[in-house]
Amino acid sequence: MAKAQSSRSGLMGRLSEKSHEELLVLLEQLVQRQPDIEPLIELLIELPLVTTTQQKSRPGRGRERTLDPATIRSQVASAFYNAGEGWGAASRVAADLEQLYDIGKNFAEAGEWANAQVVYATVAEETIMQYEEVHDEGQISWVLGKCAAGLVACLEAQSALPPSERLDAAEREALLTSLFDLWKFGYNYGGIEVHIPAAIADTATAQERKRVEAWLRQEMMPGQDSSSKWHNRSIIDFLATLKQADHFSDEDVLEEYRKVGLYKELAEKLLQLGRENEALGVAQANLTEPMDVTWFAEQLLKSGEAWREQALAFVEMRLNEVKPALQGKSQDFTSAHTVDTYRRWLGEKYSTYGKPQQALNIEFARFQANVV
Repeated sequence: MAKAQSSRSGLMGRLSEKSHEELLVLLEQLVQRQPDIEPLIELLIELPLVTTTQQKSRPGRGRERTLDPATIRSQVASAFYNAGEGWGAASRVAADLEQLYDIGKNFAEAGEWANAQVVYATVAEETIMQYEEVHDEGQISWVLGKCAAGLVACLEAQSALPPSERLDAAEREALLTSLFDLWKFGYNYGGIEVHIPAAIADTATAQERKRVEAWLRQEMMPGQDSSSKWHNRSIIDFLATLKQADHFSDEDVLEEYRKVGLYKELAEKLLQLGRENEALGVAQANLTEPMDVTWFAEQLLKSGEAWREQALAFVEMRLNEVKPALQGKSQDFTSAHTVDTYRRWLGEKYSTYGKPQQALNIEFARFQANVV
């Protein structure tokens, strides 16, 4: 490491002795020998390597955009292409992407927010498009997380800037679009640590929040399968955060759960509000999966002794509904497993709550089912 640093210092010393004209000739020779480096040089030319007092006070510097996104795209494409294949490819891609991120960071530190946005957003967009081409173990998503944090910083900086330095409406929409895409990437793949919903809720205008809400509603998935429920739950959480500024009430949250059929979450929210009767009604009408049924019963038990019998009766009801499915169907393993799940849960609760006869009966039923 020390030898490499010494060699680099020696090279910089020799270059410092060259004239302007000689340096241009050297650069021309370099580009001729390695044409792929030209886009990177074009990008580096725009870097605020030394920010003078005069430059800092230049009007419009914060919103002035001098970078061509195509230059960033070509660098991201090169990062993926040059990384090759195999287990080490993700690390090589991430190393090159982090260098591009650092360029955006330099622009941000110089107060050139529009250029910083171009770098962060383009790196994120192009990387997301090619993400599944490599086996990432967190290195690439970590860089995307840094880009997300950089874009959040761009957004948060706007309110403190004079009007002439702020991003215009179109640039703000592009920034919000990039953050929204990164949020979607985060809930699919992980790696995005910055809380994008909170950042947008705190810094977006009322009109921008409505636009993001429309995007969220377009992302809603129909159906009651586990994938759709998980997806829609993330969207409702985003909506609740987004609409805090608009006094999004508990009733609004409940209504959103009802609209998309998130009945488990609806029942849980009702329990949190102390509305056990309503929660039990929702569960009785909609919760049928064994894990959901026993989960709800456990939550209802936490509401106090007064709800013990209702919790037990709820699981007993589901058990009685599924038992007929086993009659004459010895190979119906799904129903058999469901019945055993309910019986096992009830057996434990009967023993806990001083119901020895019921506990004995249910365990005997389990024994007979296993013998058969």
